[in-house]
Amino acid sequence: MPTISPADCTYETFDHKAQIGLRLEAATGGDLFTCAGLALFELIQPAPADTAVSPPRSVGAAETADWRQVALSADDPESLLVAWLDALLNLHATTGLLFRRYNVVAWEPTFIEATVMGDTPERPSAPRIRAVTHHELEVVQTAGSWQARVFFDVFEA
Repeated sequence: MPTISPADCTYETFDHKAQIGLRLEAATGGDLFTCAGLALFELIQPAPADTAVSPPRSVGAAETADWRQVALSADDPESLLVAWLDALLNLHATTGLLFRRYNVVAWEPTFIEATVMGDTPERPSAPRIRAVTHHELEVVQTAGSWQARVFFDVFEA
């Protein structure tokens, strides 16, 4: 499955009480999950303007990078999206890395297998995102695209 760049997906953030929401759209389900990961780490720590965050075409392209395998299954696409974002948050919490490159190897509405690449941040990131929620969670396939809405609990400033 080809990888995508941030230009291949769209997302917007919106505030909702003690939460931040994302609306996502991409051409395929795998691209939607890549987009969700990119958006999550933009919320955690925006990428510098001069940093390319588009994923390389092959895993071997960045030999010094810290690659991690992620394989998850769930009962439905909504639960899979929560599991995916939870896994990325846990990887970030345990490694301190920012995961901005994704190679989705396989995706079905109830399964994802991907390789994710983490980079060491230039500055420590404050723990802004507390958890992924099921509040108004939605993943839908439309004619020609996949769309999602997901909320994150956030730490109060």
